[in-house]
Amino acid sequence: MKSHHRKCAVRILNGTPFRTNLLHCRCSLIAGLVLSVISIAVSAQEQDESSRKTQAEQSKLDPECPIASLPESSQAKTHLFLVHGTYAGNEKWTQNLEEKVTFASESVRGLGGEVVVHPFVWSAKNTHESRMKAARNLSAQMERHTKRGERILIVGHSHGGNVAMQAAAFADREVEMVICLSTPHMYLVMTNEDETEVKLPIYCPPNNANKIKQIVSIRPSTDDVPGYWAEIDGIDDDDALAATLEWRTGQNLNLPKVADPFHELLERIKVVDEVKNIRAEPELTVAYTNIEYLSRVKGIEDSHSAVHSHRMGYLVGVLARIGPSPEMVAYLESLVQPKSTSYGGPVNYSKRQEFRVKQIEDGKYSFIGAKLVEAVASVPNKVVAGNEEPDLFFNIHDAETREEIFESEEVDDMLRAVWSEEMLDGFILYADGGLIQLWEDDFVGNDKISKKLEFEFDVKRKDRINEIEFEETSYTLYMKWRLLHN
Repeated sequence: MKSHHRKCAVRILNGTPFRTNLLHCRCSLIAGLVLSVISIAVSAQEQDESSRKTQAEQSKLDPECPIASLPESSQAKTHLFLVHGTYAGNEKWTQNLEEKVTFASESVRGLGGEVVVHPFVWSAKNTHESRMKAARNLSAQMERHTKRGERILIVGHSHGGNVAMQAAAFADREVEMVICLSTPHMYLVMTNEDETEVKLPIYCPPNNANKIKQIVSIRPSTDDVPGYWAEIDGIDDDDALAATLEWRTGQNLNLPKVADPFHELLERIKVVDEVKNIRAEPELTVAYTNIEYLSRVKGIEDSHSAVHSHRMGYLVGVLARIGPSPEMVAYLESLVQPKSTSYGGPVNYSKRQEFRVKQIEDGKYSFIGAKLVEAVASVPNKVVAGNEEPDLFFNIHDAETREEIFESEEVDDMLRAVWSEEMLDGFILYADGGLIQLWEDDFVGNDKISKKLEFEFDVKRKDRINEIEFEETSYTLYMKWRLLHN
């Protein structure tokens, strides 16, 4: 404003008529004030619109899966085929029952739109022959009950996932998504001319790339069946060789383990097991993504069945609805399944609704705490009195009580220390923040490097990751946390 007055004064001194200059100055001042008021109003309006947009987006977020607003349901009819696992032909989690809540009904709710549930029942014997027969029967059922252009989704538990993938290969239909829950993915392990190991998926032939748009594999952390227990697999090398013919076409592959006459003799009298080149693993090499989440459920059967809980039913429905986006995958990976969980069987609707509302009100579907997955600390040589091999460690304290709740192990003899997820013992901070302090353990005792540094989580991060860094001349300290939810 002062600059504008100076320009007017110059004009007056240069001989421009005073009245004209005064009028010009007044008009300029008024115009400037009007423009300023308009600019402020426009800016305020933009901020208000941005705020309203953010609030609207927040209000549209699904309270049971608060990572994104759910898109409109598919206009096409959706067919959901649910396949139980081995020895489980009498289970009811696959059924959409009237006035009851099941895994199936929760999946329908998550999907939205017109959904037809097809529970698939098979003999469920733990043999390759039984699984292949089931796959052919499922493919026939898919062709009978669906039309071209309708969405087809298949969810299979345990070996039901293998049945699902094989059925897609047999069927004359395009499958939008196969979701494998705690499936033991079976491989024939061979070697190439360089003696490099080559794993061939037995129940997912290469033509599935044209039959299935996406395959997602999900498993709980405490479930050992997809690995160790599935070695009791009911399949031999000859069956596996026949099933992987398409994978082997054009390749020079050999079986790394072969029998000899003496071993075959011992095998016949049940002294040793059959020589096999078959392996079960929890991850599928050709899947779109493999997801592991944290489970507190123990026991062989319980930990294996917990993956088809009511909660997972809903999340599977949402996954099929929006696809395996980075945010959706991150949300599933940050799930914590409590010890007292359901197994997806029929329960009373009102009781389940009451439980769900309580979980939403308590914010447990959004945030319950954070798991520390990585930490890095570095100090200059002068801070540790010339000691080039300090033993660094840190501890974490409660933000309110300031009491210590975690101490890391020491990283010996390093000016830069890195703690991996395995080294951090699965530490979870059940709070929205805390305090961290860096130390050095020398020959005499512990020396404090930093004060207690306060940090707070951004619990609305859609990638479910918080990276926190402190940088001073005497140290740098970095932490990576994964936000958790139920």
